[in-house]
Amino acid sequence: RNVSVGRKESLFLDFEVSEDEIRMVEESHKNSIIRILFKLKEKHLKIFISKLLSHSKKNEIYETEKEPSQNLFNTNHLNRCISFYFLLEKIVENLKNIAAPYAAQILLEAMKILKASAQLKITGQSNETKKRKLNKKTGNEIDCENGEKTLKVCTSILNLLALFLKFDSDDGRLMKSGEFPGEIFATLSSQFESKLSLSLKSHSEFMRSVVAPCVAKLAKLLNDSNQLKVLVSGVLMKMRDLNWEVRFGAVVALEACFKEVSFEMVPLLPECLPYFSEGLEDENQRVQEVTKNLIGYIEDVLGESVEEYLT
Repeated sequence: RNVSVGRKESLFLDFEVSEDEIRMVEESHKNSIIRILFKLKEKHLKIFISKLLSHSKKNEIYETEKEPSQNLFNTNHLNRCISFYFLLEKIVENLKNIAAPYAAQILLEAMKILKASAQLKITGQSNETKKRKLNKKTGNEIDCENGEKTLKVCTSILNLLALFLKFDSDDGRLMKSGEFPGEIFATLSSQFESKLSLSLKSHSEFMRSVVAPCVAKLAKLLNDSNQLKVLVSGVLMKMRDLNWEVRFGAVVALEACFKEVSFEMVPLLPECLPYFSEGLEDENQRVQEVTKNLIGYIEDVLGESVEEYLT
């Protein structure tokens, strides 16, 4: 991915490279690595994962102390992250529980990227303007093209997190890692109000298809009812955000939780219902619709109407 798409800048290539061609090469590369990994012994697999992580951290955004977001303007770095986390996602998808011991090590680094990325804002500046401003500390600004690349990185990381949470259910390794459950939720919480996805006008779909499934997987692993209550309470507060897309994201996340752990969520209904009532009267029609769908699902689970409790 360090070859610029559509440009002849590589020392090894004298022809234009399309995004589709890059994806084909990456897919072939990924499949070859996975076939090799299945043949490795545990100690060699551990070495491979450690080397892979060490290589990936050379240019991570959080290593720059003064302006951590500036590295996200680096197209080569973003392309590298897209390839790296896409590869990790596919490795975990195939290795399943075998990859579980490496979850904390991988996710602690990846979640730093998610938190920093959520503060990025899209600007509509030209490349020349962007280059001039880079030398003057642009803060958390990023151009649209690299913003879209950053969102791809975030999507791969969140898909990776969802896989780790899914395969962690056997021994609860992640949930036993000190403050890790809280760290995961804090990271997911930052995505509800992600300035990046909001400014790219893709926040609703990002929440529905990427963030909400992660929240639901986390809810399923929380054996402690108090921890589940904290998680749900945090999401409910997002239903009162000023931005309708944030409120929409909160409702779809709660819907995903109810579908993943219906009976564990029922005791929390008294706390949820006032927020649902507000959602039904929301000024945005899409928020109203998803709230109505959620209430319909809950009523199907309970086998009775909750309308009389909606005040």
